[in-house]
Amino acid sequence: MISILLVIASAILLVVPILYLAKTAQGKITPNPVTFFIRSVVSVMNLTTYFQTNGHNVWKSSVTLVSTVGLVTIFLYAFSRGKFSKVNRFDVTSGAIAIMVAVFWRLSGDPVVANLLLQTALLISFIPAIRGVWTGAAKEQVLPWALATTTYVLMTLAIALDPSSTWQQLIHPICV
Repeated sequence: MISILLVIASAILLVVPILYLAKTAQGKITPNPVTFFIRSVVSVMNLTTYFQTNGHNVWKSSVTLVSTVGLVTIFLYAFSRGKFSKVNRFDVTSGAIAIMVAVFWRLSGDPVVANLLLQTALLISFIPAIRGVWTGAAKEQVLPWALATTTYVLMTLAIALDPSSTWQQLIHPICV
């Protein structure tokens, strides 16, 4: 049951970057560069620590892997095509805070502490995108975000149903 939920979650998440890229190409989405840079870099680090945190469980890490590949792909596409929204001081400040948290990740040496710090950086990375949409400086579409949210709800459910899971394993899908 747990593996099935994680496969379904990963399959849903495969659709998100395809949809997001199509909407970005059409000009209906203008990704925030700080959000996607932070999420791309931190997601690569997160994939490593989350894999260690969950006892090298490939199924539990599958959603994180798909998410990381999707985020990096979106970032590289938007960067190479000039599709990003404009950056302001607030975005840079949020980015600096997230980078400081990521540096603490590197210094911690403990995979669990590192993973918890990375979740903080991922949460901070949402702020520039939310602010951009709120102020009208950026455009987003609901469907990719709703599908991603559904994915993480399924991942949270799968981890919660697994008797071998720890509270630390739940932090990632709940925060993201």
